[in-house]
Amino acid sequence: MFSHTALSPFPNAILWNWATVVIFGFGNLAALDFQARCMASRTLRVAKLGCIIGGCFTLIVGIPFSYLGAITRVFFGPDSVHASFNADSCNTLLGLPSCAEWLPDEQAFQNLLTRKAPAILGGWCLIGLVAASMSTSDGAILAMGTVFSQNILRQLSPLFPHALRRERLLLMARLPTLLFAVAAGAIASFSASITGTLLIVAFDVVLATVIAPMFGCFYAHKPSARAALLSLETGAIVRIVLQFVLHRDGSFLLPYSAKEFLNYGMAANLKEPWFVDNAADRMWDPTQESCAQELFRDYSGVDSLTSFAASVIVFVAVQFIERYTGSLFCFPGDSPCEIEGSCEDNTESGEKIGLDESCERESGSNDMDTPSPGTGTIAGRV
Repeated sequence: MFSHTALSPFPNAILWNWATVVIFGFGNLAALDFQARCMASRTLRVAKLGCIIGGCFTLIVGIPFSYLGAITRVFFGPDSVHASFNADSCNTLLGLPSCAEWLPDEQAFQNLLTRKAPAILGGWCLIGLVAASMSTSDGAILAMGTVFSQNILRQLSPLFPHALRRERLLLMARLPTLLFAVAAGAIASFSASITGTLLIVAFDVVLATVIAPMFGCFYAHKPSARAALLSLETGAIVRIVLQFVLHRDGSFLLPYSAKEFLNYGMAANLKEPWFVDNAADRMWDPTQESCAQELFRDYSGVDSLTSFAASVIVFVAVQFIERYTGSLFCFPGDSPCEIEGSCEDNTESGEKIGLDESCERESGSNDMDTPSPGTGTIAGRV
């Protein structure tokens, strides 16, 4: 977990492994479909229990599934009867002028479930994978439609007051959902081999842009809208720039100087290695006929962590500066949109109404019960 040579003679993509943990661990916190479930909870206690129970089920299901990679390597790895190799190769780490480079099977996991595993287990694993994919995709599509109508179209209501009335917001959320569904289907159809990579990139973008503002909203004493905006833009710009600036060769391996991080080269010759007793003219001399190997060079993961760090730094810096100088600038839409039935700040007393306090209707009616602390409603009910 902490050594780049831990898997010798194979290289260890240690940075990329830890980067994916951070990307999925923190990027999932801002996932719209996850947050929608929490916001739909009747009380804060229900939301907390739902998250805890969901996390427990994730451990119960996820931990056994994590061993499938190791099991797949046992049945379809370099020591299995199904392994295939490139004989025209060499590796100085092995001290051989020619060796056999293992060629991993891209369909090894599917072959494990369909050929090696019992039919009922393999079938249910495949069903689970399809169900998880469908759950993720439909949740993301519905969430994007809702956000598009509420956060974008709603802001255009002053320009189109009749077309974007409040009672039409549901229709405005459904129509873009059709477009998002078509786009998702097209991506899945024409980029089927990289959908896993695209999923990581999606959470990567979330991590680089909205995680720092989201944490600041909850934990900063007086979160600044300007700090959130600048943090979001900084993370996005840094992530986009590094996407095209950093070198990638598809190996996900940083260019460490260890021999494990040298790619296989073409076979130097067919002579005997130095540790085999034989005539001198049949011995391989590495100084005369070297094995030409290129160093793996892939900075994937650096862009993810760097953009996230830049977003955090900008948010903290702007928060600190505005504490002593006041607002740095104003921009359209700085004032929050007042929604009927939503929780609002008590601006006169400067006290915030927390999640565990009930929201009151704007009309001042008291037909909604006031819950006790810790069991209040998350969102006002209209």
